[in-house]
Amino acid sequence: MTYSKKRALSYGVILISVLLAYFCRQVRTENVFMRNLADQCRSCIYLGMYYAWVIYLRKHVVHKKRADA
Repeated sequence: MTYSKKRALSYGVILISVLLAYFCRQVRTENVFMRNLADQCRSCIYLGMYYAWVIYLRKHVVHKKRADA
């Protein structure tokens, strides 16, 4: 897979995740179970995006080697 396809795929996944989290936020129902489930799904989506961002940073940030190590 080329870099541009990977980039477009990752942008698409991010967009879908944000939209899904937005729709989970808009859940206004009298059913407490469904409301709590939507809140938990939204939290999991945000945690997953944060975790993916941390992995990306660890992979792409260059660590300088210390002189004494």
